[in-house]
Amino acid sequence: MADSLCLTPACMQAASNLVWQIAPNWDKMDPCTEFDKMVCHHFKDSHVANMDRLSSIGLRNVRIISNMLEGNYSEAIDYQATPWKSTWTSNAVDEANFRMLQRSYEACIDTESITALGTKPLVDLVANFNSIWPLTGDLKAKMTPADHDQFVKATFFLHELGITGLAKLVARTDFYRPKDQWVVITSPEPVYHKNLSMYHDPAAMKVYAQDIAKVFLTPDYPRDISAKEAASLAEGIVGLEIDLVNAITQAPQDESNSINATLKDLGTIAPTLGLDKILKYLLPSDYPENKEMGLLPLSYFTNMTQILASHPKAVIQGYFIHKTLDSFAEGKDIITSGSTSMSMDDREKWCVGRLDDSLRFLVGRFFSSASYPDAAREFASKLATDLRAEFKDRISTLKWMSPEAKERAKKKVDNMVQNIGYPTAKPDLRSPESLAAYYKTLNVTDNFFANVVSARKFAALTPFANILKPADRGDFAENLLLPNANYQPAHNSINIFVGISQLPLFSELLPGYASYASLGSIVGHEILHGFDNTGSQYNENSEHVQWWDNTTLAAYEERTQCFIEQYDAYTYPIPGGVKNTDGTLTLGENLSDAGGLSIAYAAWKKTQTGAKKDLRLPGLEKFTHDQLFFMFYANTWCQSLTPEKNLESFPTDPHAHHAHRIIGGTANSRAFREAFQCKVKEPQCELF
Repeated sequence: MADSLCLTPACMQAASNLVWQIAPNWDKMDPCTEFDKMVCHHFKDSHVANMDRLSSIGLRNVRIISNMLEGNYSEAIDYQATPWKSTWTSNAVDEANFRMLQRSYEACIDTESITALGTKPLVDLVANFNSIWPLTGDLKAKMTPADHDQFVKATFFLHELGITGLAKLVARTDFYRPKDQWVVITSPEPVYHKNLSMYHDPAAMKVYAQDIAKVFLTPDYPRDISAKEAASLAEGIVGLEIDLVNAITQAPQDESNSINATLKDLGTIAPTLGLDKILKYLLPSDYPENKEMGLLPLSYFTNMTQILASHPKAVIQGYFIHKTLDSFAEGKDIITSGSTSMSMDDREKWCVGRLDDSLRFLVGRFFSSASYPDAAREFASKLATDLRAEFKDRISTLKWMSPEAKERAKKKVDNMVQNIGYPTAKPDLRSPESLAAYYKTLNVTDNFFANVVSARKFAALTPFANILKPADRGDFAENLLLPNANYQPAHNSINIFVGISQLPLFSELLPGYASYASLGSIVGHEILHGFDNTGSQYNENSEHVQWWDNTTLAAYEERTQCFIEQYDAYTYPIPGGVKNTDGTLTLGENLSDAGGLSIAYAAWKKTQTGAKKDLRLPGLEKFTHDQLFFMFYANTWCQSLTPEKNLESFPTDPHAHHAHRIIGGTANSRAFREAFQCKVKEPQCELF
C-alpha cells in the first residue's frame, strides 16, 4: 500500500543512495557469494578513487564546519544541516568560543600571511632550542655532568611540542587500577621507519644520513656548518638511532622487563636521562613522590647511560634537532609556505582537520548543534541499550562458556559505559562556560604557526596537569567530527561519535532496519570489542587480568581459529596480482564484525512487534525488510579503493578489506543466509 512508504526527506535520501548503488542485474546475481558486488556496484562511479562510505561522510562533516566558520556567529547558530531547530545554549561566552574557533581557522587559511613569514617561525623554534642547550661545533666531545640541566630542559622543550626525545612519557588510565591515572614511560618510536629491520640495511641508512645532512645545510639549522660537517653529524645521528633501535629490539617487550618506579627511583635507574626532573616540570606540585609509574622496557633505560656516553654531545643535540624538524615535516609546506601546491578547497579541508585536533570540543559543539538533533542522540542511546541487552541474552545461551564466565561476562556488559554523540562532562559540550574553562590555557592568535605550537603544548601538558584526577570514562579520546566509533578496554566504554551518527548511516527518521543495520552494527561491533582477543583480557572491572577459566578460554580460542582460517582465504587486488588477508592480524575486528551484526539484527527484530512495523522505502519494494537490513549493512562498507591503496593499507591494517567485511560478516550470519535463501544456512564461523 502507498501509505506504507516512508517519504520523508531522510527516507528519500537513504533510499536513493542505496538504489543508485545496486547492480542493475542484481536479480541475476547470487547474494550468498557476491553480496559486496551486488550492493556496492555503482559506488566507484559516484566517488573518487580511494573513498569509502565513512570517509565520504567525513568530507560532508568537514564541509558543514567550514561553511559555518565562513559566516558570523548568528549564522552559525542558525545553521541547519538537518531539519531541526537547535536547542543549544547561545550567549556571550558561546560567541567568544565560536570566535576562538573561527580565528584559528582563519589563521590557517590565510596563506598570504603564512607565505610571508616562510620558514622563519620554524627557524625561530629551533633557535629557542639552541638558547636552552647551545649547539656545539665539536663533533667529538662527549656530554659532561655540566650538560645535565640543559639536557633535561631541552628534553622538556621537546615534550612540550609533543615530540619524543629519548623516552616517551604518557599519562593514561592505569590498566591494573582502571579508576586511576598513572604515568607510563616507554622507549621512543624510531624516526626513520616503523619497520625496525630497515636499520640493519646499510644502503638504506646511507640514504637516510644523506637526507639528514641536507636538512642541516638549510636555514632551518641554527649553525652554519660545512657539507663535510653536516655529513659527519648526520652519520653520527644515524649511528645513535641504530643503537637506540637495538636497545629496544633486544629488550623483551613484556612485564618481565618492566618495573613500577617512583620519582626517586627514576633518578637512580636512568640518572643520565633526568626523568625525575623532567616529570617534576610536568606533574602537579602536589604529586606524591611515592606514587608509582610504569617503566618499559627496563633494560632500555638502564642501558641509556652507556649509550649516551658512547656518542658525542653534538650528535645527541643534532638528534633532538632532527626529531624537532621531522615532527613538522609532514605539514611543513602547509605550515610555512601556505602550500602553493594545495588548492584552497583542499586547504580548507586540511585546516578543519587541524581544528578537529586542536579545538575538537569546540568543533564538536557547533557541528552537533547543526547536524545532531536531540531526538537522534536519544535514539542512538536507545539503540546502544537495546544491543547491550541483546548481547546479555546471547551470552546466556552460549554452550562453550562456563556458568561463572557467563555471569562475569554479563556483568561486564552491565558495567559498560555508552558515550553517545558528544561528552557532557570534562567538558560539557552543551555548556559554553564549561568549554571556555577547558580551553582557558590555550592561546589562539592570528599567527598560524604560533597556534600550532600552542595546540601542541596544550595537548602535551594537559594530561599531566590532570594526572591526579580520577580516570574519565566519559572521554571519547578522539575527534568528534570523525565518522568513527571505538571501544576503550581500560574504561570498558563504547564511544559513538556525532561524526558517524549521520545520514545515510543513521537517523531517527529512518526505518529501524536502516539504522540498526548501519550504525547499529557499528555499535554492536564496539560492544563486541570488549570480548575480542584483546578486550577479553580485561575483566568486568576493566582490570587487565585473566578472568575466564581455562576451559572457557580454550573453547574461545578454538572457535576463533575458524575466523582466522576464513579470512586467511580471502584475497584483495594489489598491483600485478592479489594478496591474502591476514586472518590473525584482523581477528579482533572480524570477531567484532560477526557478533556486532548478529546482535544488531536480533535487537532490530525485537522492535518489530505487534502493530509496530517499519515502513518501506521507495524504489526498494522488491526486497523484504530482512533483506534490506543486510543491504544497509553492506552499504556501510562500500568503497572505491585502488590496488595501490590496498597494498599500502591492508598489510598492516587490523581491519579486513571492506569487501571482506561484507562477505565475511554475512557469511557468518544465519539470519542473512535465511533472508536470501542460501543453500547452506549455517554460519561459516560463529562465536557469539
